[in-house]
Amino acid sequence: MWREEQVERSDKFDFESLIVMLCVVEEEGVKDMESDDLYKIQDWHDIDEGDFAALSSALADGYPLITGFQYGERLASLQPGEVYMPPNRKTCGHVTVLVGAQQERGVKFFYFLNSWSEKFCSTMSEGDGITGGIGAIRADGIDFAPIQILRFRERRRQEVHHPEYFSL
Repeated sequence: MWREEQVERSDKFDFESLIVMLCVVEEEGVKDMESDDLYKIQDWHDIDEGDFAALSSALADGYPLITGFQYGERLASLQPGEVYMPPNRKTCGHVTVLVGAQQERGVKFFYFLNSWSEKFCSTMSEGDGITGGIGAIRADGIDFAPIQILRFRERRRQEVHHPEYFSL
């Protein structure tokens, strides 16, 4: 769509950009540049960030969830096995994908994929196809309700879109 409207490429994206991209992939789809196949999503919705059981269930059902958190200095040096707790102050937001959940000794946290560098929380073996690493973040450290993307012929567990995303 940007090419058709001759909009300049931008490397700066924000939360509103994410919502717009989801709407485009749902309505218009994304064309594979090599085969001209068109890919669309059925729908998307958010899950309350305070509902650890619902988020864990979606992750267990194989749905990665898109969310964000505040970037702090400690994030760049996060080691495997450490759980990150973002700073309380608003610094710089970081969007990520949640891929797992765990509760240990009363602490709830999520595993997330990070694409920054191969050294970040890297426990992957060479040749696994994953760049970046897998980190852990406390459940109460995420900034906004994680977004679940539904594939075709799937139903939402929660039947309400959240109109507040469209009033950005």
